[in-house]
Amino acid sequence: MPESIKETASRAISSKDIEALKCCGSYLEIKRSIELTLKNKIHTQGWESLFNRIQALKKALSSKHEKISNALKKRSLKESKNEIRLILGINVTARSKNEFSEKIEAFKFLFITPSTDPYQRYEETKKRNFKNSSRLEGIELSGATQHKSLSEIISKYKSGRHG
Repeated sequence: MPESIKETASRAISSKDIEALKCCGSYLEIKRSIELTLKNKIHTQGWESLFNRIQALKKALSSKHEKISNALKKRSLKESKNEIRLILGINVTARSKNEFSEKIEAFKFLFITPSTDPYQRYEETKKRNFKNSSRLEGIELSGATQHKSLSEIISKYKSGRHG
């Protein structure tokens, strides 16, 4: 069963070293999958330059959020392109501001991995399951929870204004 282009690109992006990158497929297959996903050329010539470009884009996109958003807010498309080229080290081609913004979002989506803290994932799953099981019992819970101290809760019930 052939793997999709986005899956190949994301597997290549998550490679920790050049050998892991090579295990994802042939050089041209990986390069094309990344370029098709981004809808932009990445201009590499070999495994080492491909791996270095991936690492540089990961680092730039994850650490320079503010600069990227400021560059996107520039008045002209030409100014935005020049600033992004300096930040990312790659020429992003686009004919309009909308197309340019969409391409930058594609870069962010591919290169920035969401945090996968096991504790955070556990807490989110626990809350979601609790809400869903409560809904089965006919209890609707709102998404926002108020964080109150124990003393605030005790004083609320002592005063008789709970409800």
